Order: sequence, then structure tokens, then C-alpha cells
Amino acid sequence: MKLRYRAVAKLDIQEAREWYGAHSPALEERFAGTLAETLAAVLEHPLAYQEVEPGVRRALVPTFPL
Repeated sequence: MKLRYRAVAKLDIQEAREWYGAHSPALEERFAGTLAETLAAVLEHPLAYQEVEPGVRRALVPTFPL
């Protein structure tokens, strides 16, 4: 399976990394790691996530935002 991101999702991820990084480089790393774990879980169990519109599912990154 291949993940596809909407442009708005890519922008949201970039903005979140920048925001967390501005507060703490360690926090940005934690966010990036948690995001990577979430994306791996999506690839492993894609149907476990809520379908928000036909063919589109949403996975939230646990513990973020802080």
C-alpha cells in the first residue's frame, strides 16, 4: 500500500515540525518519531482508521498537539 498526502496535510506536518522545533529540538524529534510510528501503523492496518470521506481515512498522531 502507498500513502498519499494531500497538500494541506504536507503543509500541516511541516508547520508542526517547525513549531515543535522552535520550542525544542528534542520535541521536534519526538514528534517526527511519533509521526513515523503512526504512518507505519497506517500502512500495517489501513482499514483501522476512520474514513472521513469516501477513500480518505484520518489517523491522528498520539500525544500531539501538546
